[in-house]
Amino acid sequence: MNGEPRMNRERVEVPDDVVWQGVDGQVIFLAGSHYYSLDPVGSQIWETLVECEEVATAEERLLAIFEVDRPTLHRDLVDLIAQLVSANLLRVTG
Repeated sequence: MNGEPRMNRERVEVPDDVVWQGVDGQVIFLAGSHYYSLDPVGSQIWETLVECEEVATAEERLLAIFEVDRPTLHRDLVDLIAQLVSANLLRVTG
């Protein structure tokens, strides 16, 4: 991902070699020999991103779920996506 996603066109996809599962309110990942997990808030964001596929759609849905202003959510969403991309757990296309 080069810079901040263009929220109106960006889509996300999980690479084929990433296995993930929701467990007790957390998302657990296995990618190659690496294990990752997200806390409940990060897990809700992940599940919404994967379900919506379009980042802008996910952002709108997350605004309805969390009590947060748009600029804060946008910043946190972009930061989480960047971390997931950096760990090769997510790809951004568009």
